[in-house]
Amino acid sequence: MNKKWLIGGLICLIAIICVSFFAFNRQSSISTLSYETLPPQLIETTKTILYFSTTADQDMNRDGLSFAVFVDNKGDTDIYEMEGLELGTVLATNDALFMEDRSNVFLINSAGLQIFPMETEEHTGEVTGFQDGRFYSVNNSGFTQDGGYSSRVRFGDEKGFDTMSIPYYLHMSGIADGELLMVTDEAEEISLQRMPLQKDIEIEKIVSLGPLGERLGLSPIMKESSMYYMIMSDTEKLTSEIYTVNEQTKSVTTIPFFTFKDAEDYRLRIPFNLRNASAIHDGILYYVDGLGEVHIYNTITKTVEPSFFIEGIDEASPYMAEQTFFKDGNLYVFRYDADAGDEKTRSHVIDTYDLSSQKRTNKLTIEDIDSMYTYAKQKGKQITSYDFFVR
Repeated sequence: MNKKWLIGGLICLIAIICVSFFAFNRQSSISTLSYETLPPQLIETTKTILYFSTTADQDMNRDGLSFAVFVDNKGDTDIYEMEGLELGTVLATNDALFMEDRSNVFLINSAGLQIFPMETEEHTGEVTGFQDGRFYSVNNSGFTQDGGYSSRVRFGDEKGFDTMSIPYYLHMSGIADGELLMVTDEAEEISLQRMPLQKDIEIEKIVSLGPLGERLGLSPIMKESSMYYMIMSDTEKLTSEIYTVNEQTKSVTTIPFFTFKDAEDYRLRIPFNLRNASAIHDGILYYVDGLGEVHIYNTITKTVEPSFFIEGIDEASPYMAEQTFFKDGNLYVFRYDADAGDEKTRSHVIDTYDLSSQKRTNKLTIEDIDSMYTYAKQKGKQITSYDFFVR
């Protein structure tokens, strides 16, 4: 009798394990795009691309994850899964969508999905641009065997991608007028340099910015007419300044911008995405910090103007999902909508702000993002939003 009970118990235990296994695997599945399931209209319907990835330390065993999320004007989504790439970038032109991960570059165009394996892996993205029919993706790659440093650039088109190397660590970067703008180390100083987006490396020093000291970049490098603009903080003094560089005279001017209350306030105000944190529109420089405060500097009157706040930015967001993007006089904000419904029905949204009125003009609910977070969590990973592009 005892033997029968023991056998029966083992059978029940095996059944429970099997049911749990299949239930878990069904739970952890996610509907993602592939070459076979790619909608032919994806290029036309995609209005926004979001990029999410695990951090580099979660990719030590080559098991990191990243996702490109394509959003149409109704908020419906398609998701493409890739390998991890911390701070990875996405970009869209009128007829192509660009993504990348640790080992590959991806293009979606009229030919469908094209995957280009790269000989060299990357682990930290920097900035991406498009010039003369080619995509250029810059990565802060790491130290070289001879003790130097290399920031590699993946560049190419639907015919293929190659790699070239910039011999600098990039403290700050930006793209303007078809050029990559960089703040790099030079001897014991940092300098502003530029390089045309082309196949051959031609780096030109614009001006020295002196010893690095306690300065950290808080924004992309921007250009308007003949003036370059950068926002830097002083982590010791807990201040921020706008650096302006005159392209003709090489003169450097600093303008006090805003101050931080303390070290914790500084931490909270680090932007959601440095490369999308600021832009210049109609002579006004706009800068979004990590608390959703939009700081304003008038480049014509050379005065700091009153700031305004993005609605709904939640310091306690469970996803660390906030992203911003400037385009055509609008500020787009991707965020977790903590104020909508109960915890089970809350979702992510994309808000649109008109910069001239400083008012929100649209709120678009984004569907099916939670399944991606659940999928990553069940694989023991945590993903963060790293890029946001609006067409």
